[in-house]
Amino acid sequence: MMAQQDRSLSPKEYQTVKSLIYQYAGIALTDFKQVMVQGRLNKRMRKLAIESYGEYLDYLQDPSNTEEITQFINVLTTNKTDFFRESHHFDFLAQTAFPALEKRAEATGEKRIRIWCSASSTGEEPYTLAMSVREYFGAAYGWDIKILASDIDTEVLKAAEAGVYHPDRVSELDPGLLKRYFERASKLPDAEYVAKQTLKELLTFRRLNLHESQWPINTVFDIIFCRNVMIYFDAPSQTKIISHFGDYLRKDGYLMIGHSESIYGLSDQFTLLGDTVYKKNSEPRKKTNFNKVPTKTIASKAPVVPIDDRPANASDRLASSITPLDRASKDPVHPIIIGEVHVSQTPIWISTLLGSCVSVCMYDDIAGVGGMNHFMLPTPKDDSVVCNRFGVHAIELLINSLMKIGADRRRLKAKIFGGCNATSASFARIANDNVEFAHEILTTERIPITSSYTNQGMGMNIQFHTKTFRALVRVLDKNESLRIESEAKRLAPVVIKSMQSCESVTLF
Repeated sequence: MMAQQDRSLSPKEYQTVKSLIYQYAGIALTDFKQVMVQGRLNKRMRKLAIESYGEYLDYLQDPSNTEEITQFINVLTTNKTDFFRESHHFDFLAQTAFPALEKRAEATGEKRIRIWCSASSTGEEPYTLAMSVREYFGAAYGWDIKILASDIDTEVLKAAEAGVYHPDRVSELDPGLLKRYFERASKLPDAEYVAKQTLKELLTFRRLNLHESQWPINTVFDIIFCRNVMIYFDAPSQTKIISHFGDYLRKDGYLMIGHSESIYGLSDQFTLLGDTVYKKNSEPRKKTNFNKVPTKTIASKAPVVPIDDRPANASDRLASSITPLDRASKDPVHPIIIGEVHVSQTPIWISTLLGSCVSVCMYDDIAGVGGMNHFMLPTPKDDSVVCNRFGVHAIELLINSLMKIGADRRRLKAKIFGGCNATSASFARIANDNVEFAHEILTTERIPITSSYTNQGMGMNIQFHTKTFRALVRVLDKNESLRIESEAKRLAPVVIKSMQSCESVTLF
């Protein structure tokens, strides 16, 4: 048998690769790329212990191996980037775009800016955008500025979100910028540089495929960067993407493309300002009434209820008392308590005990990921500010956590549990409010509810499996239910306190 590394990708196999990468990502490979593709696929095949290209292509197209599509795209996408690459675009931001947005704010009072870096790669471009914002606006007091950084490649997105760079990667940065916005991981001469929080807090990272017909974004942007990306698409795909950008740009918004790219003949929505900088000259064709999208909070990595305010080892104690309701299952149980969210790509049972609280189980059955949250509205519904901020935060934290491990927001489905008939009259009202709120926000987010088991008994143990997406329920006895309700009462003030610093901004 011929060694794998000595094999050549046959013309027929290469045509199949070209067809699949176009189907999955809209990338149009030329015939000159065959040697590059062969080398990259070889590395992936060695990792999978697959010996022939034909066998790999069969594996890739097997419906039971859908996760390999993401790895296939990762392998074949190019991620060359640098800090302040094509620096004239960042000069334009400082000299023209940012002053124009400041002038708009003076006239309207709207001190809100949204920027989209649509090809994040390993993060150099979005961090450059963040540095540009900080250099111009300083601490940006009174401003609401956010940068969405997206890419189709999940591996480079992980690197970008970490914001860690070898000294060679930052060697061309101005020393002043390097000192202000990065710190050394250690005192060793070859220590890596880590982006500071002042940059990271501006950024939201998300996987997004520009080739898809709809994008899971609920906002319009002032500035979009899509540089050195369209060269990988054919003319029909380029036309579709540019038209889409027009839909997501505000009137008078700016579009930046790569130095070797042009949108001439692709769209009449833009006016060329010069040197690959375009300005939107018409209203977007609205597919969503953005004014009616409710205000949401950016999901943070921290639980809603601070860990320090919880009883010691609460999750550990809960874990010791819970076993899978499916006795035949050998998958582990991961318990969560109020204010927590957990998601997983591997088969586990996520479990919690509910009184008047609610758990939303959410999943993407194509990506094969699922998760659960546990939340309550901490005060009666008439205190809508606290209630809605906390409820939205809990739902969006779950959605964002799932998207970080490969879920597509448009494919998400949900199941709702809890809102049990508590003994306290005030908590009974909260139980009903919890259930109503969960239904309302999922309907608003257009996430279908596939099942619901609520307002039953005094308490329940809910367990959700992250691969089969089965949910099992055990109704609790009176003593267990009273203990859960007592814990919820104790944590209610903590939940309220934790929301005082929860910023309300529009989620990308």
